Parts: sequence; C-alpha cells; structure tokens
Amino acid sequence: MLFRFTRSAGLFFMLAGILCWLGWALLPDLGHHDPAQTLALVAAHRSQVWWAVVTQLTTSLILGIGVIALQTDQRATRSKTMRVGATLVVIGAMGLCLEAFFHWLTFYMTAPTVVLNPMYELLRLLQTQGKLVWQVLELALLIGGTVYSAGLYHIDATSPWAKRVFLIGLAWGLIGSIVTTRLGIHPQWVIYGFFSWIALGYSWMGFEILFLMRPERKVAG
Repeated sequence: MLFRFTRSAGLFFMLAGILCWLGWALLPDLGHHDPAQTLALVAAHRSQVWWAVVTQLTTSLILGIGVIALQTDQRATRSKTMRVGATLVVIGAMGLCLEAFFHWLTFYMTAPTVVLNPMYELLRLLQTQGKLVWQVLELALLIGGTVYSAGLYHIDATSPWAKRVFLIGLAWGLIGSIVTTRLGIHPQWVIYGFFSWIALGYSWMGFEILFLMRPERKVAG
C-alpha cells in the first residue's frame, strides 16, 4: 500500500510538468524588460495571464505533494541525493509561486480603472532587481529535478533518462543565452525552450515513477 502511494507521486510530477509548460506558454511577456511593453502585452492578453497565474500556483502545490509522496519511500529517505533533490524541488516551487504573484500583480495593474503612468517605475524595479529573486529560486527547479531524477536512478528505482532531459535543458539555456547575447536578438524562444525542457523533465520523471518504478529489493538472509 505504501509503495502505491509512493508511485502515485509519478502522477503528480507528470501533471506538474504539463502544467509548468502550460503556465509559461500562456504568458505573453517572457523576456521583456520594458515596463510599457510588458503592461501593453498583459493588457492585450489579460485572460491568458489570469489562467497562467492559476496554473503556476497549482503547479507549485502539486510539486510539493509529489515530493511528500515520493519521500515516503524508505530508499528516498535514506538517500542524501534524494533529500537534497527534494529540498531543491520545493525551493523551485516557491520560486514558481513567487513568479505567479508577479504576473498576478501585472494583471491588476492593467485593470481598466488603474492609471498606468505611476506603475511604470514599480514594474521596472520588479523586472530588474525583484526578478532576480524568483529567477534564482526557479533555477532550483532545474537543479532539483536533475538531482532528484539522478537520485531515483541511484536507488535503482528508475532509468537515467529524466536526468538527461534536465541536462539538455541546462545546455539549451547556456548555449541559447550566449548565442542571443552575441547576436543581439530577443531571447524569448530560448526562454520558452528552456522552460519546455524543464517541464518535459518532470513529466518524464513522473512517467517513470508511475509506470516503471521498481520496489526495493529484498535481500535474503
């Protein structure tokens, strides 16, 4: 019965991966730093931004539930790699939650009754100084997913493929950032691709936990 509950974590991680991708795909302002442009995009897609906020908050909750379910496995509790990975995933979920509140703020900034001009400086600060906070926290989503999936492989529960997907995402982000900086082009598709690899990594990890996770081997004697 306990192993079934542990395996159910796979469903949560699969759903979290899908919702992660959907939440980021709904956002029209990824990579933009000009307050006027950001508010114009949000104003033109207010319903999308609202659903993105709901989706990101739901994803944060589901990631936490998935970690709780997976950590009921005795191998996970004994593994230092799994404990570190679980901690990083939860930190990443906090970053995702913080980003959701930022987009929630922009949603209300673009309400018809709000005067926009005084909001530009506030948004500029949030997009420069404030944004670093949740970007650092969200980086834990990638690192945590990599460590967590590696831990699952090390305890002989799943294959190493989810870890490889996260590593491809890391390479995509690093190489894409260098290319867009050198060429001076907008990094929006690099950002979408980076987030897509993270989402795929969690979905892949969840799939393997749900369908391929092996119970702990019993040693005779």
